Amino acid sequence: MYTVRLSALLLIVLTLGILLGFLGWKVALTVLVPLIFVWLMNWDEKSYLKQQHEHHYY
Repeated sequence: MYTVRLSALLLIVLTLGILLGFLGWKVALTVLVPLIFVWLMNWDEKSYLKQQHEHHYY
């Protein structure tokens, strides 16, 4: 699992480098910022649901 996460991080860094080099930093930010916000909202929703599930008593 560690190797998969490390390779995903490497792929993300390389993709960001290519986007910044090819499109420029303003266009890359315009594309990437909404995607990062969506990812953060999904991550927060998962942690919220997990917390709610742990506090729910059957």
